[in-house]
Amino acid sequence: MCNGGCPKDRFLRTPDGEEGLNYLCQGLKAFFTHARPTLEKLVPLWKAGASPQHLMRAARGLER
Repeated sequence: MCNGGCPKDRFLRTPDGEEGLNYLCQGLKAFFTHARPTLEKLVPLWKAGASPQHLMRAARGLER
């Protein structure tokens, strides 16, 4: 989802030794893994033109 992030943050090497790994990758992967199920439920509402208030109510309803 992040598409590699900002080039200024790509200064680590991958486990295979390839240059250009974003130093935020591990944290971004954890965030997107956590957020993805909720985002997948909210995106159709957003695309249908739901108001920010409606999206927030829907998001609160999805909380565990």
